[in-house]
Amino acid sequence: MATAMTKTALVRQMGATVVRGPAEDTWAPGYYSVLFEDPDGIRLEVNFVPGAGLLAEGAQFRPGPPNMG
Repeated sequence: MATAMTKTALVRQMGATVVRGPAEDTWAPGYYSVLFEDPDGIRLEVNFVPGAGLLAEGAQFRPGPPNMG
């Protein structure tokens, strides 16, 4: 979570508007994301998956709320 908080502070310093996050999500074990809009209104996302993420043995892709739209 510290990485996501650092990225959130950085995008705010750059004049972006944070739309969502930083938040842990269900996509992969340890997944965190921050969704933001740049000064032109373009949406971007910074995410972090520790270690091997979905490539780790036994890891499963877990789509679901809040990622479904």
